Parts: sequence; C-alpha cells; structure tokens
Amino acid sequence: MTFKVNYRDTGGKCWTRGQKFEDLCLEVFQQRGIKTRPSNEQEDTYLHADFFAYSEKWGRWVSVDAKAMRAVQRGQPLQDEFIFVEWKNTTGKPGWLIGGADVLVFERKTDLVVVNRSTVLDIARELVNRKKRVDYANKSLYAVYTRYGRKDEISMIRISDIPEDKISVWPKT
Repeated sequence: MTFKVNYRDTGGKCWTRGQKFEDLCLEVFQQRGIKTRPSNEQEDTYLHADFFAYSEKWGRWVSVDAKAMRAVQRGQPLQDEFIFVEWKNTTGKPGWLIGGADVLVFERKTDLVVVNRSTVLDIARELVNRKKRVDYANKSLYAVYTRYGRKDEISMIRISDIPEDKISVWPKT
C-alpha cells in the first residue's frame, strides 16, 4: 500500500514509528499462533484496520488497529500513560473510536495492551465531557480538542482507565 505522509509530520517520523509498531503487532500476533492478513488501503481508510487477525478462540476474523505510543505534546518524549481517542476524524466524519476496528492494540514501553474498541468507547463516553473544549492537546484529558484548520475531535484518557479484566497484556518480543 502507498500512503501519503501528512505534511505536518516532519520527516515522516510519526508515520514511520506507526508502521514499525504495526509490523511488531503482526509479529506478536503470529508468534501467539494467530493468523493474520494485511488490510488494503480501503479497509485501512474506512475501517481503521491496520490488519486482520483470526484465532480459534475468537472463531472469526477481527479487524485490528495498532496505536503506537505518542507524546502528550509535540516535541515531548513518547509516553505510555495516556492515549488519545478520536471521536471525529480530520474531515469531521466518525473517527476510529466510533466506527473503527474491532480490536485496538496500544503500545506501552514493555508490552502491548489488547482491548475491544467497544470497551474503550464505553469508557470514553463515561469519562469525557464532550462539551468541554480545550485549545491544546496536552489539556485534553477528559475534554475535547480540535486541531486548527481541521474538523477532528480528540480526547485524552489514561490507559489505566480501562479495567484490567477487559484487557489482555502481551509482552513485546
């Protein structure tokens, strides 16, 4: 697949880091005996699916969206305490939290957190005050941030807000 790197992504660093994390996720899934297949450009764009996975345990193919660690603020170090959730994408259409993949994989420094997207959606709906608007991403904990010139709606939540009984933690290998 060929993708256009966003012009705001200096040198394509964010895109490259995301691609490396997707590759790592594929490898970890396969090492766990889970069959995988890549998504095509349309599935990635409209389903937010980086790849698909099948295991006997699930009994079906599920779409997977890999979310690499991010900085809370541009230019700051990567961190694994907070995750950004996307209510609306840059064009104002439903973001990956609303209409995304079946399964999300969040990167942490030493492991992967695997969770159903619907679980994260339920938690975000409970915790985020969507009427509270903020001007900066680093202020978007339980509030909504829209980037200048875009129609997106993004909020930040703690990864620890997701109950432990709703996640699977897999070591990076």
